[in-house]
Amino acid sequence: MPAGRGYDEHWAGGWICLLATVYLCGATVHSLMRWLAYGATCDLAGLVFSGLLTWAGYSRTLSDSSIQPLGRRVATAVLLLAAWALLFPLVMWACGFR
Repeated sequence: MPAGRGYDEHWAGGWICLLATVYLCGATVHSLMRWLAYGATCDLAGLVFSGLLTWAGYSRTLSDSSIQPLGRRVATAVLLLAAWALLFPLVMWACGFR
């Protein structure tokens, strides 16, 4: 996309950070709803794990107090999503999800 139309790396990087944080927030809300409905320990563990990653994603990528350059913010967002995708099933399995 041409840079003259407002589509530059800052625009794309901001969207990547935003979408990663929204995805993690959705995982947190999903775990919360499952925990409220079923009361399972594994859902509570998923809620805490997803919530911590959501908080880390927001504070490191979207917050005004974050002083990281854009490249590091995008890398952090992608790494947090990868960590969630790899570790979330392990956390759930370790806490009794079958």
